[in-house]
Amino acid sequence: ERALAENRTKADEARVAYESAASAVTALGEAFGIARGTLGEANANLENRRRERRTLQGTLENSQLQVHSVREQVERRTAQITQLEVAIADATAAVEASDEGLKALAGRVVEVDTLLRAASVEVEKTAGALATGRSTAAVFERNWHSVEMSRRELEIKRENLIENTRRDVELDLLESYPEHLALRHAAEFVPIARGLTEKEISELQGEIKRLGNVNIDAIEELGQLEQKNQELETQLIDIDQAKEQLELLIEQLDDVSRNRFEETFKSVREHFAGTDGMFRKLFGGGSADLYLLPFEDGPRAGETDWLESGVEIRAKPPGKEPRVISQLSGGEKTMTAVALLMAIFQSKPSPFCILDEVDAALDESNVERFCHTLKQFLDRSHFIVITHHKRTMQSCDMLYGITMPQRGVSKRVAVKFEEVGADGRLNKAAAERAERENATFDAHGAAPVIEVEPGVLDRMAAPSHALADAWKN
Repeated sequence: ERALAENRTKADEARVAYESAASAVTALGEAFGIARGTLGEANANLENRRRERRTLQGTLENSQLQVHSVREQVERRTAQITQLEVAIADATAAVEASDEGLKALAGRVVEVDTLLRAASVEVEKTAGALATGRSTAAVFERNWHSVEMSRRELEIKRENLIENTRRDVELDLLESYPEHLALRHAAEFVPIARGLTEKEISELQGEIKRLGNVNIDAIEELGQLEQKNQELETQLIDIDQAKEQLELLIEQLDDVSRNRFEETFKSVREHFAGTDGMFRKLFGGGSADLYLLPFEDGPRAGETDWLESGVEIRAKPPGKEPRVISQLSGGEKTMTAVALLMAIFQSKPSPFCILDEVDAALDESNVERFCHTLKQFLDRSHFIVITHHKRTMQSCDMLYGITMPQRGVSKRVAVKFEEVGADGRLNKAAAERAERENATFDAHGAAPVIEVEPGVLDRMAAPSHALADAWKN
């Protein structure tokens, strides 16, 4: 029906198009007549209307083309109308066939509905029978589970009975039961008094309990303990041997340490307190000594030992007779410590040595002696001296300067001695160079070096107050 309606709509549209085309043809015919009349008038006024003639002639030609085009459109529309009429006829036949099929299907639907109702009734009957069967099956399943649980309990009891009998009376029921059945059927079989037998069993069980637990694995444990005891004995022998070896090694180390310490002590003592020792060089005379302190109490009272005795220093500067080293002044203690350090250096030089404010307690003359002593070791050691003393700075080969223009803010400075004026201030070029070096240090983290030209320090024999003022500024 839908296809038929669409075909009818298309047929109506085709008729409307055909009527429009016929109206257009009629209009064109009227225009053609008007054009002919105009052409007659144009012939009478040929000279005056040539231009209009050409215009009308062009219009006529266009009209003829339009008439031809409209005729072709009319022919095409006519062919389409014919095709649509054929399609309408086919659609009508299809609609009639569809109506017949629909009637047949309606009858089939009635039959299927009848069959469906009958099937629903059968399904309800089958569902009732299935529910009844399931209920019965559930009852049977519960009963089966109960029977199975009872069977398992009896099986467990039987297994426990067999195991208890095998453990308590050492009787295997599985093997003895057939014999027991044969005896029961024999003529001479005498029934057992159950009460007396149970009483006897109870008495025997009580006696067994009073005996206590029996360790069945005692023999195996004994073997394990004997094996473990043998292993421990072997380990004890190894420990005793290791102890003896360690004691021997300790004795050897004590002997070697005692010999080496004695050699080192005598060498340091000679370099420190000898005739050409560091003490006499630094003080210009006097005497000093290193000695071991004897034990004060115990079985070894009055004896000395190279490894256990303490070391005492005796120092007597020129013109003084102190009993203990604590009676020396701060500068004398410092010079004594430096003399001992240099004596140790002579015995066993070190590639580097850091001295922090060693010359703080020394006067001018002792600072010169201190610096002169350090120069004697420059062929074997490098000294890093932290100092504020101008004499020590003059003796150094390279200076690194740190100043604090503001509290808590450190600043690196680089200066040449010849750049310091008489008033203790740096000249303009040196100040600018110091600023550039500070900027370079901030960028790369390298400390600036205070450059000292060779020979400058030798020319500065007298104390430089200007240099000291420069460091303060």
